[in-house]
Amino acid sequence: MSRRVSRRTVRRSKGLFLEEILAWKRREIEADSQKLPEAELRALAAMAPAPRDFRSAIGRRTPAIVATVQRASPARGLLAHRFDAADAARLYADAGADALAVWVDNRYFQGDLEHLTAARNAVPGKPVLALDFVIARRQVLAARAFGADAVALFAGILGKKDLKEIAGYARDLGMAPLIVVESVQEIEKALDAGGETIAIACRDTRTFRLVEGRCKRLAELASGKMVLCWEPVLGVSELGSLGVAGVMTGERIAKSSPENVRKWFRPFRR
Repeated sequence: MSRRVSRRTVRRSKGLFLEEILAWKRREIEADSQKLPEAELRALAAMAPAPRDFRSAIGRRTPAIVATVQRASPARGLLAHRFDAADAARLYADAGADALAVWVDNRYFQGDLEHLTAARNAVPGKPVLALDFVIARRQVLAARAFGADAVALFAGILGKKDLKEIAGYARDLGMAPLIVVESVQEIEKALDAGGETIAIACRDTRTFRLVEGRCKRLAELASGKMVLCWEPVLGVSELGSLGVAGVMTGERIAKSSPENVRKWFRPFRR
């Protein structure tokens, strides 16, 4: 069983989250490949239900909401003590989410690939995005095998060639690649990889701190693409003026009570 992150670990790491996470991912992928050979994973993916259309789901209305199903985070530790992926998915769908994003990383987010299946089965018709720090095609294949309809790819942790290759592989599996960016250079990399759907991360992946103004600065550079702001520090009217397609939720919603979740969604659904 993988060791899960604690608040003490968070304080000790002094912001070097990403380097630690990626080092762990490399070991995790190697261990997983020994437990479940790729041939078996491909067979599971072939039997998975056909992908739902993520892009169409978030293009039906503006602003769209992609609600994140998440039990913990490296920055804040446990967010939901009584966590059930299916219950969270139903709550967000009933509140007005157009799609779901599910953290599958076990060590730092206390997620699981099975959470993808549970969330997808709980909300018929809603596409589900797999959230993980993807550095290998195997992770994309595993996400598809457990029912993911789309997959997040962080431009900052993949080289230009790898990002293009893995995004293409996701498309070959029928999945929508959502390319996550944090800078001008990463937007250029995303566009070079054929990114049609881009998420601007307002939480820095190296420190997991929110960066005010990032979405506003970068949104116009991805003009013509479907852009989501992930955890924006902006109101509904401000987001509308940026011309973005919608938002992805994060820690604030993950740790909120059902009533506060519904209250947060209401301005977006009027």
